[in-house]
Amino acid sequence: RQFTSIDDWIAAFQAQWTHMYDVVLRGFNIGELTQAQVYSQPFVSALTADCIQKGMDVHEGGCRYSQTLGDIQNKVYADIPDALVAIDELVYKQRLYSVDELIAVCASNFAGESAEQVRLRMQRAPKFGNDLGAPEKVYRVLNDFVASISRSRKGFLGFAKRDTRVG
Repeated sequence: RQFTSIDDWIAAFQAQWTHMYDVVLRGFNIGELTQAQVYSQPFVSALTADCIQKGMDVHEGGCRYSQTLGDIQNKVYADIPDALVAIDELVYKQRLYSVDELIAVCASNFAGESAEQVRLRMQRAPKFGNDLGAPEKVYRVLNDFVASISRSRKGFLGFAKRDTRVG
């Protein structure tokens, strides 16, 4: 409610993403350690690049491309930028609604005629993939941030090496 621009929303997203990534990564690393200790996969390891040459199981780091927290590391779907751009458009640019009003209609699951009008206006806001600029810019900022967090954190088998930046 204290945010004054879309930049505040982006900074909040980044702070929450960093926190949740680190929480999930700790659990992921514990799971990988457990797999390495009790769950060998000789057949999968025999079919995976470099495991035979290194004499190591896929869960011990034998594979060429180490397993990382792939499901969370690069998942800035278009709905996140779409939502942020809709907030920016309706609250900060057009000044049609306050943040409190948006929170209230979302909390009511858009029940009622006036809430339905808000939902329709949010649907008409610029969307990622329509080459309108703003959603793509927000997507790139968030995606590059998420990729940088992934590359900066050490997983069970080391640091992620791949570059997941967009454009």
